[in-house]
Amino acid sequence: MFSERSTDLQALTSAATLSADADALVKSARADLAAATIDRLAQQLLDWVEPLDLGVVLGLEALSGLDAGMRAGVAFVSQGRMKSRWIWGKLPVPDLVVSVGSAPDCHEAMTRQMHAWLERGVEVCVLIETWAKTVSVFRSGEVETLGSWKVLSLPDVLPGWELRLAHL
Repeated sequence: MFSERSTDLQALTSAATLSADADALVKSARADLAAATIDRLAQQLLDWVEPLDLGVVLGLEALSGLDAGMRAGVAFVSQGRMKSRWIWGKLPVPDLVVSVGSAPDCHEAMTRQMHAWLERGVEVCVLIETWAKTVSVFRSGEVETLGSWKVLSLPDVLPGWELRLAHL
C-alpha cells in the first residue's frame, strides 16, 4: 500500500513537473512573440522616421532610465522634443510609446502603465496585445481599440505613417 502511494506521488510530481515545463515553454513563446512584434514595429518606425529626419526611435534600454517601472518596447521622440525637453540631462519624454502584452493576466498592469506614460507627458501610447490580436491607442482621455484587420495611423505624432496591423 505504501508503494502504491509512493508511485501515485511520483506520478503527480512528474505531471506537475511536465505542467511547469509546459508553462515555461508557453511563457517563453509569448515573450519571443512580443519581442518579434516590437522588432517589426521598430523597423517600420525607423523606415519612416529616419529618411524624413523626424526624430529618433528608441528601444527599451534607452527608456528604462526615465522612471523605474515605466518601460516600453519602443518609443519615438520627435526632433522638437529632442531640442527642447531634456529632463535633468536624461532623454526627453517620448511623443509615442509602444508596449506589447503577450498574456491576458498582464492587461490591467499594462493599461495602468499606458496611463502613467500619458500623465508623464507622452502624447500617444499604443498597447499591442498579441494574445487578443488587438491594438489599443491611448490618448489623453480616450482609448481606441483596433482589430488585426485595421490600419494603425498616428497623425498627431507621425503624420502620413500607416501600418497594417496584420503585418505585426
